[in-house]
Amino acid sequence: MLRPYVRLKSKHIDLGLKILERLPKVSDAALFIGLCQLVDGFREINYSKKRTVTCAVVRDYLETNDLLTPVETDPKGESRRIDG
Repeated sequence: MLRPYVRLKSKHIDLGLKILERLPKVSDAALFIGLCQLVDGFREINYSKKRTVTCAVVRDYLETNDLLTPVETDPKGESRRIDG
């Protein structure tokens, strides 16, 4: 494993491993949005504000092209479908 050899950027490794763990399980657009939210976490770790393709951009694209039903975000930042 990589973890014992990492002294710097351990938060990056944790987040990257979490994303890799969930990647094979992404089977629909709603799960993909959840994965995008995790990727957005790199913005906070890196203090980067230059990214233009964010979770919000992906969500808007999917909704505009009728690939995603509207989602509601709970306070924990997790997406869930709105049945209606």
